[in-house]
Formats: sequence, C-alpha cells, structure tokens
Amino acid sequence: DAFTKVKEEIDKLVAQLGKQQEDEVAHRDWCIDELNKNNRSTEEAYDRKSALQAKIADLEKTIDYLTKEIDSASKAVSEMQNQMKRASENREGENAEYQQTVADHRVTQMILAKAHDRMSQVYAMLQEEPQPGAAHTALSGNHTDPGNGPARFTKYEAHVGGARVLRMIEE
Repeated sequence: DAFTKVKEEIDKLVAQLGKQQEDEVAHRDWCIDELNKNNRSTEEAYDRKSALQAKIADLEKTIDYLTKEIDSASKAVSEMQNQMKRASENREGENAEYQQTVADHRVTQMILAKAHDRMSQVYAMLQEEPQPGAAHTALSGNHTDPGNGPARFTKYEAHVGGARVLRMIEE
C-alpha cells in the first residue's frame, strides 16, 4: 500500500532528521565548548599581556633609576679622583716644604755647632789667667781722658754667663 510506503518514508525522514538534530546539537555543544575555551585562552593571553606590560614598565623604571645611579656614581668617582689628585699635589707640596724645613734645621744645627765650638774657644780663653799688659793699643787719650779708645776696666774677670749660653746652644 502506498500509505504505508509514505509512512515508512516519513518515518525514515523523521529518523534522519532526529539523527541530524542530535548531530547538530552535539556540534553546537562542541562549538560552544570551543568558543568558551577560546574566550578563556584569550582572557589568559590578555592577562599575561597586561602582566608583561606592567613588568616592562617596571623594568624601564628600574633601568632609568639605575642609569641615574650609575651617572651619579660615575660623577662621584670622578670627583673623588680629582680630590685624590689635589690631595696628592698638596702632599707633594707639604713634603717639599718639610724637606726644606729639615734641610734648614740641619744647616741651623751645623751653624749652632760651629757657634758652640767657637764660643767654647772664646770662653775657654777668657777663663785663662789674664796676662799682664794691654790687649789693645791705646789710640788716643791720656790717664784722665780715655778719648776715643776702648773703655777701661777696673777689674778683669772671666765671663760668668758663658756657660749658660753654651748650655742653651747644646739644647
């Protein structure tokens, strides 16, 4: 019968449409899952991108800060080198002055030694007994008027303060 055939064909079509609907539902579910996965991975990528941009900005600030620190440290090192150079020059000048002072002291010591030796000779000679007669020649004058001659001494004595002078020179 023709109705039965049509019914069978309609049943086949309904079965096919049911299968197609199930396949489409499964495909739709798969698409929704894939879309959700894609959205999650996109959000994760945007989050990672934001984190990396923040890290880049932080590293750029760090680079700027460290560059400034390096510049200031370089300037400080340069200034210290200049100060060391000036200090070295000052020390050289002070050393030259010190060496000159030492040389002056040595010369002074030699002069004082010579003066000590000479004064020792003079004071040793003065401490000897005086010889009769004048130690000088009278240039003018008489027994009442000394004239322009040397002063006359009433009593000849050895110089008492000579030993003190020699001790002072020895110190």
